[in-house]
Amino acid sequence: AHNHQGDVSVANLRAALGDRSFAALLVLFSSINLIPVLPPGTTLVLGIPPLIIAVQMILGHTSVWLPKAILNRSFSSDRFKSMMRAVTPRLRRVEHLIRPRYWPFPVMLGERLVGVLCALLSILVILPIPGANWIPAFAMVLMGLSLSQRDGILLTLGLGIGIGFLGFLIAIFGTVASFAHGIF
Repeated sequence: AHNHQGDVSVANLRAALGDRSFAALLVLFSSINLIPVLPPGTTLVLGIPPLIIAVQMILGHTSVWLPKAILNRSFSSDRFKSMMRAVTPRLRRVEHLIRPRYWPFPVMLGERLVGVLCALLSILVILPIPGANWIPAFAMVLMGLSLSQRDGILLTLGLGIGIGFLGFLIAIFGTVASFAHGIF
C-alpha cells in the first residue's frame, strides 16, 4: 500500500496478505476488541468478524471470506500510510519476539484447532458479559500472531489464556447454577 494511490480497502489488505490473511485479519479484528473503552453493545458487532474468520479456519478454507460491507470498508491512501507509520515500529518490536519455533501441528491442523478455540472465544466476546471480552480477544490476538509465524511458544501462551478463561467462566457459571439450584 506504500505506492497505492486510491483508497485501501479490507479487500485490498486481504489480497495483499495472501495465505497469511487468516492470521492477520484475526489479529486485526480481535485487536479492535482490546480497546479499553468501547460503547456498550459494540462487542456484539465487533465479535462477529473474528467468529466468521474462525469458522472458516475450522472448515479449512484457503482464503478469508468476509461480507461485502466489511470488505468494502476503506481508508484513504494517506490515512492508511499514516496508520502504517504509527504501527510499523510496534510491529517491528513484536517481530523480534515472534519467530518460527516449536510448531506442533501441520499447518492446516493448527489453523483448524486454533479456529475451534477462537470460535468459542469470539462467542464470549459477543456475549454481553461486562469486562469479559478483553481476555478472549487478547488470547485470539496471541493465537493469530502465532499462526503468522508458526510460533509454538506464543501458541501455547494464547491457548493457555483462552482455555484458562473458558475454564474460569465455566467454574463461575457452574457455581452460580449450583447456588441457584440450592435456593430453588
